[in-house]
Amino acid sequence: MARTVAGRLEKPAAPSQQHQAHLGSNVVEYGGARLIVVIGVMLATLLQTLDTTIVNVALPTIQGNLGATIDEGAWVVTGYIISAVIVIPLTPWLQLRFGRRNYYATAIFGFTIASMLCGFSGSIEELIFWRIVQGLFGGGLIATGQATLRDTFPRSQLGASQALFSLGAIVGPSVGPYIGGVLTDNYSWNWVFFINLLPGIAAGTIVLMRLRNPTEPQRVPVDAIGLALLAIGVGSLQYVLGQGERNEWFDSDVIKLFSFTAVAGIAAFIYWELRGTPNPIVDLRVLRQRSVWAGSLLAFAIGASLFGSIVILPQYTQGVLGFTATLSGELIFLRAICIAAATIPIAGLVSRGKVDARVSLGIGFLLVSFSNYLQSLVTTSVSDFWTFFWPTILGGFGLGMLFVPISIA
Repeated sequence: MARTVAGRLEKPAAPSQQHQAHLGSNVVEYGGARLIVVIGVMLATLLQTLDTTIVNVALPTIQGNLGATIDEGAWVVTGYIISAVIVIPLTPWLQLRFGRRNYYATAIFGFTIASMLCGFSGSIEELIFWRIVQGLFGGGLIATGQATLRDTFPRSQLGASQALFSLGAIVGPSVGPYIGGVLTDNYSWNWVFFINLLPGIAAGTIVLMRLRNPTEPQRVPVDAIGLALLAIGVGSLQYVLGQGERNEWFDSDVIKLFSFTAVAGIAAFIYWELRGTPNPIVDLRVLRQRSVWAGSLLAFAIGASLFGSIVILPQYTQGVLGFTATLSGELIFLRAICIAAATIPIAGLVSRGKVDARVSLGIGFLLVSFSNYLQSLVTTSVSDFWTFFWPTILGGFGLGMLFVPISIA
């Protein structure tokens, strides 16, 4: 049966093995049961998205307290990202192999315990190690949460389910720096990790007790070669992106080596997944669907704008303009308010067909682009909070118009 995607009819591609296992399952919830599942998923989503940004504000303090250099401190972020991006594409296979409920609960509890151990770290090396472990558990939280909300709501309420997910995924990174600033300025850097304890326990308990599996665990063959190539290729690429600027890019022999390894590893991974194995650990054939590859490219652009600015802006305002951690966090929190204000009405309008998804995407990208342009004009001679006010407002409303149409597609 044809379906409408971004205002156009598109024929569905043949389902993959993992998708076939999902077909026919019905885990839709209603009333109080649905509310409990939504609370658990939202807590888990906020848990992961908060943590990915809350550390950025506290990083200068962490470096000072642990006697770490800037390069060593950067690995607190880079180590987490490398491990997380390796796990993200493995999430569908992990859910199928161990069952969604078991995998989701394990990931939440593992993430929470690793976060607590990060807070107890007494050296930069110990902190980096536990951040890597934390990334291994946290990498699949977003994708699993999105799939869970999609399946918990009936098909007619897809827009509502993705609006809830978008609020957790967007507001978390925006609120994180503010919370991190308050905790760092008034308490200590350790609390940016300890704050995950209660929501983590609550989310994991809800998932373990109330979530239903769309399919029971299956003994799916392990694509060990694909997994190894993915880890080598993506891990090397993340190292180049994270450390390239600090090492003068291709003037460094190490960066050259990792760049070559990244290209070779990713190319070999793509070939192996498409031609070398009947049971790919990442089903790249799904990219045959126009809505998937187009949505993936647009989501990449959104992520670059959202997470790029959230990482860079606190470093710039605190390190160069002299903002406190709290003031820097308040600036990003302002954007979170605008994101929420735009996401809720857009979700209803797009899901009911009142607004074409392409129109919402076009306006949203224009607002985000203009916001980024205005921020690019800021110079070091400007240190006023209000200089960032309108770029923040425009960027927030623009991002709020983007996430729901992308998630639905």
